[in-house]
Amino acid sequence: MTREQWNKHKEAIQWFYEQPRGAEIYYKYDEWCLTATPSWSTDSKYAINDEYAEFRKAIIDGKQVQFETCDGNGPYWKTLDIKPNDKFMFDKYRIKPDEPQFKVGDWVMFKNNDCTYYKIAEITSDGRLRYKYVGGWGICSPSDIELWKPTEGELIVYRYNTGSYSIEPYRPIMNLTHVHPSVYDFSIYDA
Repeated sequence: MTREQWNKHKEAIQWFYEQPRGAEIYYKYDEWCLTATPSWSTDSKYAINDEYAEFRKAIIDGKQVQFETCDGNGPYWKTLDIKPNDKFMFDKYRIKPDEPQFKVGDWVMFKNNDCTYYKIAEITSDGRLRYKYVGGWGICSPSDIELWKPTEGELIVYRYNTGSYSIEPYRPIMNLTHVHPSVYDFSIYDA
């Protein structure tokens, strides 16, 4: 074993050799597997095989782990700043869920159509998105759309707090909560 291998995998190596003969440790080269004969390669990653292995592997994969805590408002999840082979000292853990790709209120456009935009009004229980357009309601899969991001100079409908509006080129200083992308007939609508 080289010094580089020891420095990279020290905690995992110590844990592994403290276990009874035949113990297995998680390693990852392309995907996670168990082995009873680790090579301690510096190209691989290792995670202690205990009750927290799922969380250790997630941390190594770049995900965040959270623990449940409580304050005067009730329980909530707090992100841990922890290394994969550190001790876990709380009762309840979870891997922080990925942020949704889209949320209600986002402006989106279909990937195959660059001139019509829609505002997401609802995310259904099966993950599809409902949107409103001039003629009614539509529904689509998240894989069919992308977020609309205005480009400087693109014509948009700007709705003022007074209820009036104007059609003007987008400027980066505009407050996007009042911006509506232009549609074929420049109609203004709310989802």
